Amino acid sequence: MRITSVIRYMVLLITLLGMWFITQTYFHQSWKAVSLRSWLGAMNKPSSEKLPQHKCGNQKSCPKNYFAFRIISGAANVVGPSICFEDLVLMSSVKNNIGRGLNIALVNGTTGQLLKTNSFDMYSGDITKLQTFLQEIKHGTLVLTASYDDAATKMNDKVRAYFTELGSNHVGKLGFRDNWVFLGAKGLMNKSPFEKVHGYKVHPCHELCRLHPPQGTSPATPHPPVCIRQGPVALSPTPNRAVTFATLLTCTVPTSSLSFFLQHIKNNKETNKYEGWPELLEMEGCAPRKMD
Repeated sequence: MRITSVIRYMVLLITLLGMWFITQTYFHQSWKAVSLRSWLGAMNKPSSEKLPQHKCGNQKSCPKNYFAFRIISGAANVVGPSICFEDLVLMSSVKNNIGRGLNIALVNGTTGQLLKTNSFDMYSGDITKLQTFLQEIKHGTLVLTASYDDAATKMNDKVRAYFTELGSNHVGKLGFRDNWVFLGAKGLMNKSPFEKVHGYKVHPCHELCRLHPPQGTSPATPHPPVCIRQGPVALSPTPNRAVTFATLLTCTVPTSSLSFFLQHIKNNKETNKYEGWPELLEMEGCAPRKMD
């Protein structure tokens, strides 16, 4: 009997302790030492760490006396370019200060202060405006450039020489609808390491028309001369009496620039990401501050 009583008391004690534990765990708000989540170890789980935010959304931060920048070219003739400097967007579609051709932002190389922004139509605009703009750039100025649509049709040797002076290594080879992003500086002793070019692959047929347009026309006319392929055409027999066939290429002026544009995309869609334009370019980095 005595052993049975002891067992009953132990069972009663365990029951009371269990009820007390449940009451304290779920209903006693002031006691935070014991909870189901703490028993499962959730309270000791470290919170997710936030990724560090770098200027302009770059992958890395810049060291002292360096400026963070990010330049993105346009995509085809739809998405405009963007220029960010020290976490400030200098040019973009949202700011409504970009245009077809070359988009340029001038920044003080010592203070990082924005000096001027401008865009220049390189397909049908006045190239002398760009020449004057580049000529007036002062020593120690950073020049951030992003292309949009076409950046080379109106470009001449004088403009190319100005960009070469700013440190460009690729402006001399810039062609029709090439995408180009560049950061240079007035007074730079060496070539700039901040430059990217993505070429638009022009079919030899269209290159022929660009180099040898019909009389009275040019690529800058409202309806530029385009290439019409005729053939194959039989050429004169060779000495071994074999007949050589070739495609005859002639240039003509279309009645509608739009109809040619669509045909051109169709013929080159396998070589260009955006059916007539190369993919956009994106460049980020750290530009050294001018100390002297």
